[in-house]
Amino acid sequence: MRSSVMVRSGLGLLGALVVGWAGAVETASFDLGAGTLNLPLVKIDGNAQFRDVRLRLITLGQLQVDDPAVGSQIEFLSNGNVLRLPQVTVAGVTYPRVSLTNPGFSLESYGSLVVDSGVQGQYRLEVQVTAQGFTVPPVVIENVPKPNTQDEFCNDPLLRETITQATSGMTGSWSMTSCSFNGTVGNIGMTLTTPFFTMPYSATYTYR
Repeated sequence: MRSSVMVRSGLGLLGALVVGWAGAVETASFDLGAGTLNLPLVKIDGNAQFRDVRLRLITLGQLQVDDPAVGSQIEFLSNGNVLRLPQVTVAGVTYPRVSLTNPGFSLESYGSLVVDSGVQGQYRLEVQVTAQGFTVPPVVIENVPKPNTQDEFCNDPLLRETITQATSGMTGSWSMTSCSFNGTVGNIGMTLTTPFFTMPYSATYTYR
């Protein structure tokens, strides 16, 4: 309760600083009742991006509005513990370019991992990986080309890369055990063998 009051008080002091900021930017929202900060897409250390991140905000740390260091993307920098929010909405009021330095928070939930393919394409690829019966958070890859044939799909090196990204970069000897593609949805089975264990994986690739 005390932390919620501290957060409310800190945000309340910013009311007089609210100004308009035009442009296509990502907007976070803070639920005063639940004490949660909802981030539609957040980039971590300029690299990995996660969708639908929910944080329980305990303390604000050092809060700054209209911070020129804040860009158009929601970012978290672990070096310095800084959260940058292009816009955040609280009780119907929108605050621009908000940064929190050394905030106290806990991770409530998160959605899919978003990966930049580094190539040009017109499709969004959603990858759902299951390892030993457990489903890991999905990977979403934007702007990818769609394979024309099953052969092209099954021989794409991106298949292994997306699985290793979804499984926190675990490495070893990979072997494909099955592969199919119907023009929109692909399914593969793989086995990871390391000096310590062998782990089966399966993945579903959906092009949208």
